[in-house]
Amino acid sequence: MGRKVDREKVKRGPGKKSKRQQDPVLPKYLSDPAKPKTLSSHQKKRLKKALERDAEKAAAKSKSKLPKQKNEPDTSLSKQQLGNNEKAPSKKTSM
Repeated sequence: MGRKVDREKVKRGPGKKSKRQQDPVLPKYLSDPAKPKTLSSHQKKRLKKALERDAEKAAAKSKSKLPKQKNEPDTSLSKQQLGNNEKAPSKKTSM
C-alpha cells in the first residue's frame, strides 16, 4: 500500500519554459547585505514594547530574588485551639 518511491531515480533538470527564462535581476538593497535595513514604524513600536516587557520581567525577577522577611507573628490557630472550638458530631438514632 502507499506510494512506491524509486530512490535510485535521478531528479530531472529544469523544464522547457524555465530554460527560456532569463536569470532574475535582484534589487540592489537585496543584493547588498552590508547596508543596514531600517525598521518600519510598526516594527519600531513592536521593538519598543518588547524592550519594555523585558525590562519589567528583569525588575520582577530581581525583586523575587530578595529574601523574604518574617516580621509578622504567625496568626494561624494551633491544633489544640481548633480542637477546643469544634464540637463532636452528634449521632442520630434511627427508629
